[in-house]
Amino acid sequence: MPPRVKTKKLVLVVTGDSKLGEIYAKRLELRGFSCKVMTKAVKLASVMKEKNPVCVVFDFDVPGEDSFKILEEIRHDGDVAPFVGIALRGSREEIARARKLGVIAYFLKLHSDPSQIIDLIEQEIKK
Repeated sequence: MPPRVKTKKLVLVVTGDSKLGEIYAKRLELRGFSCKVMTKAVKLASVMKEKNPVCVVFDFDVPGEDSFKILEEIRHDGDVAPFVGIALRGSREEIARARKLGVIAYFLKLHSDPSQIIDLIEQEIKK
C-alpha cells in the first residue's frame, strides 16, 4: 500500500499589498501550511468553495472593494471558515461589525506581526 500523503491545510490571504501577501505566504509555509494569496476579494467566495480553506486572513483595506459586503455575502452563502481581519485602522464600529460577521480577531497592520496572526490561526484550527 502506498504511503498516505499528508495534505497541508490551506490558508487564504486576501490583501491588495503583494509584499504583505508574500510575507504571509512565506511564514505560513514555514509553519507547514499551504497558502494562496489573492490580491482581489471579488472571487473569494468561489475560491473558498473550491479550495475549502481552514482560515482566511482578510485585509479590509483592499482598494476599490467593499470588504464588508464581500464578507456578508460569504456568510450569507453559509461558509463558516474563520476569518482574521487586518487593516490600517479600525473604528470600534467597524471592528464590532467585523466580529458580528465571524471575524475571530481584527489586527491593525502597524501594531501586529504576522507571527501573532499565524499563532492565532494555529490555535483556532486546533479547536
